[in-house]
Amino acid sequence: MTKNISEKRITFHDLPNVTFQYYPKPLSTQPAGESTTAKDKINFHAVYWAEFYKRCIYGSYKAKPVSQDIRSFKKQYEDPTASVDSAYNDPIYHYALAAALGVMQEWIDPKEGMHCYIAYENKKPIGFVHFNEQAIDREKIVYIAQMGVAMRGKGIGRRLMQCVLSHYQPHQKFRIATRNFNTEANTLYKNRLGFSSLLDEEVQQLGLDPARYVGFEHVTSDEEVAKILQSTKTISRAREFFDGLENVNATLGFTLFSRAQTERDEELKSKLIPFALKPETSRKAVPARDVLEQLGFSEKDIQRTEVKSLNRKVVALRDAAFSKKVEEFVNTNAGEGKVIVVELGAGLDSRLEMYRNDSRVLGLSMDLKQTRKIRKRLFDEQNVSKEVDASGPNLFVSDRDIRNFDTVIQDIETIAKLHKLNAQKTPVFFTAAGLFPYFSTEEIWKILETIHRKFESYEIAFEEFTPRLIEKIRRNTDVSKTGATVPGTLSPNAVGNIEKKLSGSSAEELIYATYPTYWDEEEKRQWRELCECKNGEEISEHSSRIVHVRKP
Repeated sequence: MTKNISEKRITFHDLPNVTFQYYPKPLSTQPAGESTTAKDKINFHAVYWAEFYKRCIYGSYKAKPVSQDIRSFKKQYEDPTASVDSAYNDPIYHYALAAALGVMQEWIDPKEGMHCYIAYENKKPIGFVHFNEQAIDREKIVYIAQMGVAMRGKGIGRRLMQCVLSHYQPHQKFRIATRNFNTEANTLYKNRLGFSSLLDEEVQQLGLDPARYVGFEHVTSDEEVAKILQSTKTISRAREFFDGLENVNATLGFTLFSRAQTERDEELKSKLIPFALKPETSRKAVPARDVLEQLGFSEKDIQRTEVKSLNRKVVALRDAAFSKKVEEFVNTNAGEGKVIVVELGAGLDSRLEMYRNDSRVLGLSMDLKQTRKIRKRLFDEQNVSKEVDASGPNLFVSDRDIRNFDTVIQDIETIAKLHKLNAQKTPVFFTAAGLFPYFSTEEIWKILETIHRKFESYEIAFEEFTPRLIEKIRRNTDVSKTGATVPGTLSPNAVGNIEKKLSGSSAEELIYATYPTYWDEEEKRQWRELCECKNGEEISEHSSRIVHVRKP
C-alpha cells in the first residue's frame, strides 16, 4: 500500500460553490510525449498554473501605477511576428511571464517545500496560494509566497488567505510581502486580515528589496482560528468519492464502505459469517478501512456514508465466500508449483493482498478505467500492459477491457511467460464478484467459453442472481444512485447449461446467504432476524448464488 494521499477540501458557508483544496506537494509530473526518462518529464500542472498566474499578474498590474522596474522590464523572448498593439510589446506582460515562471519553478522544487491551496468553482480553477515553512532567527515562520486570483472582488483571495491561517494551530506567525504599489493587497492584509507592517530589515530576511516590497506579519489567536473554522465545513470525502465515479465504476463505492462498516460489526463477525461459512478462511484481507484511509477518508466519513444494513451483510458474506474458494484452490493446486488468480472486476478489493509475497501465487486484477486509476494509487501492482519484472511484486494489474476477453488472455500469458510457466497448463482461478449483473448474458457466455477454450485447468467463481434479486438491485438506492445499468445475468438453471455447453466441466452452486438444512427452527429464526427478513421471507430471496465451475 502507498502512503496516505489525503487532500483536505473545504468550503465556506458564504461561497458554497467554491471548493478550496489543499495539496501538500506539487501535483504529479507527466512524461513529455512518449519519453519516460526523468529529464524529459514535464509538470503540466505547473505549466498550467504558470499561465494562470501570468494572466492574474498581468490583469492586476495593467490597472495599477506600477514601478519603474516593471515599466522598463526587458522582453523574455523574441517574436518578430507580433503586432504592434499585442501584449508582447508590453513590459508588464514580460514581467508577469518571468514572475509566473519563477513562482512555478519554486513550487515544483522539492527543496522549497511549497504547500498549496487551490480554489475551484464548479471544478474550474479560479485561484491559488503557495506557502512554506521557514526558520528565521530560530523561529518557525509560515511564509505566504504567492497568491493569484482570476476573479477579483468576490472574496476568493481573502478566503485563500484564511485557508492558510487556519491550516495551522493558533499562535502561529505568518509573513507575506507584496509590491509597494499594490494597494489592493495592502488593504487586504492590513485592514481585512489584521496583519501589521514589517520593518525593512525583516523584509530583507525574506530575500526581498524593501525599496520595492512592503512586508506584513501576523500571529493568529485562538478566537481568530475558531471563527474561520466556524465559517467553513470540510467536504465529505465519501460524497466526493461517489460523485467522482460514474455508472458501474461507482458501485465499488458502496461495496467498499459496506465492507468498512461491517468490519466493526461485532455481531456480524461473531455470528453471521461463522454461521454461513464454516470454517472461515484463515487468511485475512487488508481491511477496507485501511483502503479508505489511503484515500483520505476519516472515521466520520465512513460512519455517515450510509449503506443499508442488509446490503452490508450480504457483501460481507459474499467476500468471505469468495475468499474461501480462492484459498481452497491455492491449497489444492499450488503444491510445489505456481497458480494464477485473476480477479475480474476487482474494484478496490484487497483479496489478492493476502497472497502478496506468496511465491506460489501470481495475482492479476482487472476492472474498468476509472476504477483502475484509483486502484493504482493504492496497491503496489505491476502493470502487465507495460514493462514487468519477474523479481517485482507477484501481483499485477491490467489495462485491458474485460469485455474484450481475448486480450485479457494475452495478459495472463504474459505473466505466465515471465515466470517460465505455460499458461494453458497452469491452474488458473477466476473470480467475478459482483461483476456479472452489469454484463449481458451473451457477454458472460463469451467470457466463460473463452476461458474454457484457452485453459486446460481452471476454476471460476461468479455470482448468479435470482430474478427477484436482480429486480431488487435495479431498485436499490445504493446502486441506482450510481447510474449503473443492470441487464441481468445467467438464468437460475445456469449450472445445467454450463455443464452442457462447456464440455468436460463441472459446476456447483453455493447459496452463501442461506442456512443449512440441519439448523433447527430457532437457529433459522435468529438468522432471518440478523438478515432482516420479513415474516415468512427466506434469506435466499435476498441473496445471490456463487456458481463455481471447474475443469477438469
